[in-house]
Amino acid sequence: MPATSTPTPTPTSGSAPMTVTITEVGSNVVMSASGTVDLSGLTLVSSSVGPFGNGGLGISNATFVCGVSGSSGSSYSGFTSVPSNFGSGSGLPHSSGTGQAFGVIIDMAPPYLLIVPTGYTSGANISSTQTFTGQTLSSLGLTNGTYTYTWSGGSIDVVVGGPAPTPTPTPSTGANAGQGTWYFYSDEGMMNAGPPSGDGNALFWNQTGNIETYNPNYTGGTFQIYFAPKDSTGTSYVTQFSGLTTGGTITMSQNGDTATYTLTSGQATLGGPPGMQFFVMNISGGMQTKTSNAPFVYADPISITFGS
Repeated sequence: MPATSTPTPTPTSGSAPMTVTITEVGSNVVMSASGTVDLSGLTLVSSSVGPFGNGGLGISNATFVCGVSGSSGSSYSGFTSVPSNFGSGSGLPHSSGTGQAFGVIIDMAPPYLLIVPTGYTSGANISSTQTFTGQTLSSLGLTNGTYTYTWSGGSIDVVVGGPAPTPTPTPSTGANAGQGTWYFYSDEGMMNAGPPSGDGNALFWNQTGNIETYNPNYTGGTFQIYFAPKDSTGTSYVTQFSGLTTGGTITMSQNGDTATYTLTSGQATLGGPPGMQFFVMNISGGMQTKTSNAPFVYADPISITFGS
């Protein structure tokens, strides 16, 4: 018998250990999953399902699969309630994805199945996104609200609506000090983006392989990190970036993961014509004084703290 559907309440922040958000980020829609899952009360259906190709979002039947294209996972049954839809739209594959396979699917017809990373154990963190380029919540037919999947051991909240959060910059001390927030504006993989031209744009580029990456850690070769001179709130940090061209410290943080670089004169530049400037660091061995515990992800803000 199919699982029952839950009513669609007004938008709230997610309260389940696993929260999935669907938000507008720039000119795109980003679906981002972050949290943990308790598999208690669920039954393993298959230890290996997929690959899922370009993931996707099924709006009319409240299904989705986040993660890097071609990812695989394990499937579990046992939902006691599921939402009937996310709105009036139909669905589509994603333009790009990052992280592990995670989602809720049906195999032609109910029951609904939970997809988790292959070999997943209860309580482990899951981080996964998918991006729909050139879309809005309205164009996809999504309805703002919080949609909940439940089973005897846990639940998942899918929160639709509102822009991605952009924390207000908090100044620190020192002549070149300051703090702001930036976001990735292009996908991982072969370089296909121009210089950061929009407020809050960030780009990490491994030139040796001509690869865009979300990993802030130096792993060898020629590595460049780009930031637009204004953060996502439109606050200008030209003074701080200019100060780093003669040396200083810059720390990048996202979701508790932090990378720090100590620069000397000539290792960073502020280039481009007036009104289209961008900051670039040319990373080499010894410059990174703190490595991040994990790669960054697409949809969450990157906080930059400038040292004096």
